[in-house]
Amino acid sequence: MSDPTWTVTVPERSGQLVTVREVRASDAAWLFELLSDPAVTTHLSQPPPSADAFAGFIAWAQRGRAEGKSICFGIVPQGLTAAVGIVQIRALEPSWFAAEWGFALGAAFWGTGIFVEAASLVAEFAFTTLGVHRIEARAVTDNARGHAAVQKLGAVAEGILSKAFRKDGRLDQQLLWSITKADWEGRDRNAVTRVTSAEARHHIAQAITETDRLMARLPRQEPSSEVTPYPFFLTDSKSWGTAVRERKAVATSAAPSAATVTGKRARPRVLLIDDNVTHLDLYEMVVQEVADVVRASRGEEGYQLACRELPDLVVMDVLMPDVNGLTVAKRLRANRQTTHLPIVILTGDAAAYAQAQIEGLAFSAILTKPCPASVLLGVVKAATVA
Repeated sequence: MSDPTWTVTVPERSGQLVTVREVRASDAAWLFELLSDPAVTTHLSQPPPSADAFAGFIAWAQRGRAEGKSICFGIVPQGLTAAVGIVQIRALEPSWFAAEWGFALGAAFWGTGIFVEAASLVAEFAFTTLGVHRIEARAVTDNARGHAAVQKLGAVAEGILSKAFRKDGRLDQQLLWSITKADWEGRDRNAVTRVTSAEARHHIAQAITETDRLMARLPRQEPSSEVTPYPFFLTDSKSWGTAVRERKAVATSAAPSAATVTGKRARPRVLLIDDNVTHLDLYEMVVQEVADVVRASRGEEGYQLACRELPDLVVMDVLMPDVNGLTVAKRLRANRQTTHLPIVILTGDAAAYAQAQIEGLAFSAILTKPCPASVLLGVVKAATVA
C-alpha cells in the first residue's frame, strides 16, 4: 500500500556516505556541468543542453511528483549541499505496481560507493513508500558500467530489447534488468558491503574538492525566473526534443508559420549558418540525407532567412565576421515568430563553446568541430522528428 503524502513532500533519506532528496532548482548548474560530461552521457539520453534547460527539467520533474507519476532524487554526498547525480523513478502503470528507474552520477564520484548507497536508499523508498512490486532498469548492451551497477543492487537480467534506444543516429539494443520487492527483501545484505572505510571517504573528499574547483572556475549561472518544462528520462531517448516541440506548438498557435499556411512540409527544413563555405558544403552533404537545406554565410543573413523561412532547425557557427552566432540566437529567442526554433551550436573555438554553455538559450545541442557526420546527423534527426 503506497503512502500518498510523497506527492506533496518527499522526505530526505540519508546513509553513511550520501543523502538522497528531491532535485531542486539550485541543483541546475551543478547537474548541467557534471552530467553533460561525455564520460557520463555516452550511453544515456542527451541531457538538457544548458543550466536553464536543467532548471526546466527540474520543474518538469517536480510536476511529475505532484501528479504522482514520477520522482527525481538528487544524490548529495556528505559534505556538499548540491546534487552531483540523479536517480529517476517513474510509474509504468498508475498503481505503481511496476516502475522504472535510471541513474547518472558525476564521473569524479565513480568508484566511491556513493552510487550503491544512493540507489539502495531510493529502492527502499520505492518498495516501502510507493508500494512498488517490481523495478525495471534498461541499459544499452555495451554499457558495462551500467550493467555492473544494477547487478550490485541485486537486479537480474531478463532479456534484450532490440533497437530500443536512439543515440547519435544509431538504434542500439538495451538489456532489461529487474528486481522485485521479494528479491530486495531477501537479498544478501553482506554481498555488497557499503563503502565506509577511510580510503573511500578520502576518495569522496577528493571528488568533492575536484568538483568545487570545477564550479569555482565557471561563471555563476542562476536559472531564469521563468523556465520552460524540459521532459527528460535518462534511458529514454524519446524524451529528448519533446520540450522543443512543445515550445514550437505554443508559438505557432499564436503566429502561424509558413508551413502552417502553405501545408505540411514533405521533409524538415534545416538552416545552416557558417562563414566557412567549405564547412557549409560538408554540413549540407550530411544534413540533406534527412532534410532540405537552406544556408547563409553571415549572421545577419542567417537571421533574416530564419525569420522568412521558419526552418525546423537552425545549425550555426559562433564566430562570424558580422554578427556572431550567439547574438543571432538571442535575437531569434527574442522574436515571437522564431522563439520556438530548435538551435544547434557548432563551433571549433573553446571560448565560444564555453560561452554557449552558459548563455541559457535552451540549445538543442552544442557540438565541437570537427563534428563526426554520424553525430551531426543524429542531432538533426532528434531535433526535427515529428
